[in-house]
Amino acid sequence: MPGNRSRKRQYLEKYQHKTRQLSRRADQITRMLVDIGVHYASTLGASKAALFLRVKNVSESVIARVLHRAQKRRKP
Repeated sequence: MPGNRSRKRQYLEKYQHKTRQLSRRADQITRMLVDIGVHYASTLGASKAALFLRVKNVSESVIARVLHRAQKRRKP
């Protein structure tokens, strides 16, 4: 890609920073949804919690990890 190196670096620094902020925001939203899912798992059951998280497009690996951890907590 031809062009001035300093201009390229300025462009990349400017727009990479914005993408990092967006990904952090998405992570915070996912964490909030997972907290709600854990609460659902303890009150309504694991199947309702899994359904809620799937509707909210949380990845299956996260759902499995959260529900497995919630089941471990219930067994003292």
